[in-house]
Amino acid sequence: MFVKPGISLLCFLVLLANGCDSKSAEIATQTNAPRTPSASASNTANVNRAASPAPPANLEANLKSGAGFVDACALIEKSEIASLQGAQVQSVTPSTQMNGALAISQCYYTVASTDGSDNLSVHLEVIQPDHASPNAVKEHWERAFGDKEGKGEKDEEEKESGPPQSVRGIGEEAFWMGNARVGALYALKKGKLVRVSVGGPDDPKTKLEKSKKLIANVLKRLA
Repeated sequence: MFVKPGISLLCFLVLLANGCDSKSAEIATQTNAPRTPSASASNTANVNRAASPAPPANLEANLKSGAGFVDACALIEKSEIASLQGAQVQSVTPSTQMNGALAISQCYYTVASTDGSDNLSVHLEVIQPDHASPNAVKEHWERAFGDKEGKGEKDEEEKESGPPQSVRGIGEEAFWMGNARVGALYALKKGKLVRVSVGGPDDPKTKLEKSKKLIANVLKRLA
C-alpha cells in the first residue's frame, strides 16, 4: 500500500553534503553498484554543493513526523524492483535529511544476484521544498541542469560522464547522467525532484530503460 503524499549530478549526481547511512556508502564502493550519497562532500552532486539558506526550525520535526513530506520508501514496491532486477529485495533502508530549505527522503533497496556476484541494488531519492520555500527545488534544479552542456562544477566521477542527456516523456523535465559503470535518472515534477539509480552489470542503455520504468511509477504516486 502506497502513501500518497508529497540531486552527486551523479549522486544528484543528489545532494547531501551531510551524507546518508554508512551501509549505503559502503555498498556504493562496488563498481557495479548504484551511486549512493556518502559522508564526504567530494562525493555529492553539483546541486548538493549549492549554497542554501538555513532550514526553518520546524523542518526537522516536520520531516521526522512526515507532515506534508513524501516518504521515498512508499513510492516503489519491492515486487517492482524484484521483477526488474530478477532478484528479491533483501532489505529496505530509509533515511531522511535536510539541506537548507530542501527536505530529502531516500530509500536504499538492497538486492544481489542469486550467486551474490552482482550488486543489483536500487537507490531512490525524493527532494522536496520546505513549505516556506516552495521554489527551492526548482531553483536547485536550474543550478544543476540549467547548463545543458554540463560545464558546471563536477567531482571526479562526473568528469568521466558526458553532459546531461535529456530524457523526454518523464515528468516536467528529466535528465540521465552516467558512464559505463554508474548512472542515475533525475526527474522534476510538481516542485519535487526524483532520482533513481539502478545497480548491476547492465550497459548504460539498459540501466536507463530500467530507471525510466521505476521513475515512471514513482511520479504517478507523487501527489
